[in-house]
Amino acid sequence: MTDKEGAASYKIQSFVEELEGKKYRFVVCHSDHLDERKHKTIDKEVEAEAKEIEGEIKEHIVKEGYYCEADAKSAVEKLLDQVNLKYHRIEYGISVEERDKKRSTRGRPKKCEEKERETFYKVEARIVKNEDCINKKREEAGMFVLISNVLDEERLSCREVLEEYKNQNSVESTFRILKDPYYVEEIFLKKPERIEAFGYVMVIAVMLLNIVERRIRKNLKYEKEGVALQGRRITLTPTGTAILDVFEYVKVLAVADGKGFQRVIPKGLTENQKRILKLCGVSENIYVSSPNALPAVQK
Repeated sequence: MTDKEGAASYKIQSFVEELEGKKYRFVVCHSDHLDERKHKTIDKEVEAEAKEIEGEIKEHIVKEGYYCEADAKSAVEKLLDQVNLKYHRIEYGISVEERDKKRSTRGRPKKCEEKERETFYKVEARIVKNEDCINKKREEAGMFVLISNVLDEERLSCREVLEEYKNQNSVESTFRILKDPYYVEEIFLKKPERIEAFGYVMVIAVMLLNIVERRIRKNLKYEKEGVALQGRRITLTPTGTAILDVFEYVKVLAVADGKGFQRVIPKGLTENQKRILKLCGVSENIYVSSPNALPAVQK
């Protein structure tokens, strides 16, 4: 899907099936990168389940044993009902032990006194990995299914379906801004039409942000050195939000000049900020609304 080093490899296969009375094409995809990440997750889940089962065994099984076999079996049944076995199974056995019965009276026993014996039923529980279940889970790791109402593969191939899905990532990362609580957690608007208008304004703002990002990235293709971002990061592919962060602390003052107000930047712009504006095709005077400033969006 890409020439980048270490990129994921995909296997795809499609099936046409009926869903809710309509036929769809289900494209089953397998990613080797997703497989590796999920294998680690599965290993952690297996380990966590084993620890949980150990705790349940200690809680439900009496270590010393039981006075009758029925009580021992009942304890095991309660244990099996309590635990949720996903990656393991519990193997158990009930052993019979003869022990000296504790004397009811104090003091040293007489020489002629016979020791009484009593029978105990001890439960031996062992945790065993369910390898079939774990292996099946590993085989499923890295798989995901895409659905399309275009049944003809010549019209839309399985690879194209996967490419369309992968390309949604850039759209989702952009529209994540619209879902950010920082912007939309509290909207002090009551009328539905005003909320709708606010939504359109946000969409327009995101579109402008994408234009800024695209323009700077396009111009950086001809540069050898990237731009500096917050945290001393240097990159040739900055995101729109990262670019805005560079200008977050630019202070603009309105100074009265007798005729009105003149906007000035007390400390001026840094060389890095000036370079970013130049890459964007925007005048350095954009912050002070100079008559000679170029428009923020050019055709």
